[in-house]
Amino acid sequence: MQKQLFDQFPYAIIRVNVAHQVTLTNLLGQDLLKKFDSDFLQKILEDHLDPGSIKYRVLPSGEIVFVQIFVVNGTSDILILMGYDV
Repeated sequence: MQKQLFDQFPYAIIRVNVAHQVTLTNLLGQDLLKKFDSDFLQKILEDHLDPGSIKYRVLPSGEIVFVQIFVVNGTSDILILMGYDV
């Protein structure tokens, strides 16, 4: 049941570790990761030094997504929320 709710969340949820490797994602996150080019995720992490602010990015496909970065308390992991709506 929890996995279904996680996958139905209206935004992509992507969790990355200190090495910028994806450790967790929901279904929308998996779909968006397929649309990224090889360095897109790295650019998102470098451009978002101010956690909590919402910025937009243009996918290689031309789609615009809104991105918000959060630092996960108690770990060095980063949580990326991404969606087509602000």
